[in-house]
Amino acid sequence: SQGGACSGSSSAVCSGIHWTARNSLLYPMLCSTAGVVAGLFGVGGGIVKGPLMLELGVCPEVSAATSATMIMFTAGSAAVVHINFGGVVVDYALALLAVGFVITLLGQLFTIRLVRALGRRSVIIFMMGGLMVLATAAAGYQSVRTVGDVLQDPRGLWVWGSVCKHH
Repeated sequence: SQGGACSGSSSAVCSGIHWTARNSLLYPMLCSTAGVVAGLFGVGGGIVKGPLMLELGVCPEVSAATSATMIMFTAGSAAVVHINFGGVVVDYALALLAVGFVITLLGQLFTIRLVRALGRRSVIIFMMGGLMVLATAAAGYQSVRTVGDVLQDPRGLWVWGSVCKHH
């Protein structure tokens, strides 16, 4: 890592980003590129900027929390749009919200205990990496399935859905 140093101990304090003339130009350029790429692919900036923050020398806890916050705002704005267009079944959404909250709380408690037991923050980095691998695999699977469906019936390429109707 070319950024600040983070010790492996869970009680250590990170020193932050060491700014040099090179880093002052490179990091904003990388962050801007990450933002453009995230926008082009329609993903939250946190997904792209989490690993970038780790490379900058930001502590894993801070990187994970900042990424989650960016994703929360992206998901929240998407949810508001879907609610405004009538595309959300409220009771189903509330059930998913409750389950998501409980699972997130359990995951947070598990991660805190695991980091304390192992005495290594690198667990958080491996979890972030594993999540990215799973998300990439799921997106790849969905893409292959979609291409397979189109190859089965090429007419499906020319069928346009409506953004205004809820089926």
